[in-house]
Amino acid sequence: AAPDWTQSKVANAEPVGPDSLADELYTSAALEDAEMMLSSIVEEPEPEPEPEPEPEPDPSEEGVQVRLGQKLGRGHAGALYEGLQKGFEGKVAIKVLTRRFSKYPELQTEILDELARASRVRDSGLISVNHVLRLGGRDVVVMDFAEGTTLRRLLQEEGPQTHSRALGWVSSIAGALRSAQGETMCHGDIRPEKIFIHKGGAKIADLGF
Repeated sequence: AAPDWTQSKVANAEPVGPDSLADELYTSAALEDAEMMLSSIVEEPEPEPEPEPEPEPDPSEEGVQVRLGQKLGRGHAGALYEGLQKGFEGKVAIKVLTRRFSKYPELQTEILDELARASRVRDSGLISVNHVLRLGGRDVVVMDFAEGTTLRRLLQEEGPQTHSRALGWVSSIAGALRSAQGETMCHGDIRPEKIFIHKGGAKIADLGF
């Protein structure tokens, strides 16, 4: 008899293997939020009369001081904050990578290597990675602050765009990806949520993540 292709065997299959790494990383989100101390990232004295001594700085910390501000969100890689960098005019974006990566040393090394490579890519169509640091025992990424709004939100609010405007965005995005290719990097996750639209055009976020 001919096989019955109307019944999906995949849909009825039993789950295979343990929970995914992504699920495990998200499970730790609430715990990390509770444990996150601003003083572990901000290099300034505690307001207490007798502040706890600061840990010895890693060599990569020297010359870079940041202050965390409003939390903007959380993803697989960690929590994203608005912030300030000493000696830099204007806001920066600061991503504090999840502690869970330390359970997977090879993955952690790969991610940090990719971010270091991303910091060498400069293009007007990219939200640049400026520093990859070890601060207060945490891996921290300092990036340009994304002005404007995501392409997803803009399309939801405004609907279809003119051809000339869309072509300008495509040109910016293509140029940024070409620059990344020059460092043999592939973004791997281009979608409307990763593209920020601002007065000057379009910028791609999260290269290296």
